[in-house]
Amino acid sequence: MDKHYRNTQKVRQFLLSECGAAFKFDRGFMLWIKSGTPSTMGDVADEWLRRCG
Repeated sequence: MDKHYRNTQKVRQFLLSECGAAFKFDRGFMLWIKSGTPSTMGDVADEWLRRCG
């Protein structure tokens, strides 16, 4: 994950497969992603599950 992150269809497909059908982006979650904290898409999925799962 870097400053060039884009929320693409492939990103959504990956997160839906990892987090389940309830996955959705919200403002706070997007800000966290863009903060540079996560290193990988796996970190992003883990954080969503921690917050919402």
